[in-house]
Amino acid sequence: MDSADDTGKARRTRKASGAHFRQSKAWRTFPLSKLEKITEEDAEALFRKMRWPETDGEPVCPWCGSHKSWYLENQRRWKCKAASCLKQFSITSGTPLAHHKLTFKQILTAARSFTKGAKGNNAIELSADVEIEYKTGYVLQQKYREGIMHSMRDGRLTGDVEIDGGWFGGYIKPDNRKINRVDRRLKAQPEREAPRRCRCA
Repeated sequence: MDSADDTGKARRTRKASGAHFRQSKAWRTFPLSKLEKITEEDAEALFRKMRWPETDGEPVCPWCGSHKSWYLENQRRWKCKAASCLKQFSITSGTPLAHHKLTFKQILTAARSFTKGAKGNNAIELSADVEIEYKTGYVLQQKYREGIMHSMRDGRLTGDVEIDGGWFGGYIKPDNRKINRVDRRLKAQPEREAPRRCRCA
């Protein structure tokens, strides 16, 4: 950034010290090489700890809150032991990722691809990283956004909160019909009287 001194010459001022967050060590905590070494069982265990952090990954029924359940190994699901419930549930039951067909490692890889860009990542690149169809990648991105929205909804703002006001409106766009279309590029001009013509005998 340049500024002028007493002599009128431009002098260069220093920018604030500190690198961008993407250049810091905290950004490099989950590299792709580490993700490639994770097995499907490790990814599932990671999802269990994220879903039930209070019990360190031990399943809790999302319907009744019971901590006792049977594990159905063939279906990779649990069945609640409570006599009033007896419902089946999985790690993603009751979440936007429920009824998923992708593996946990694919979902984890897609989450990393979704967050690695400074301005996000499009569904085409995500589908190429995870080797899935474009539509599947697009829907998966929408589910991630839905999860982010739900997590932000639970929090309450504290401290000094500033809200900027705005005024929007003043003009309603009419229907795009040719018969009612008005050319607003032309300025309204006053009507002129046509010159009178007379016949001389």
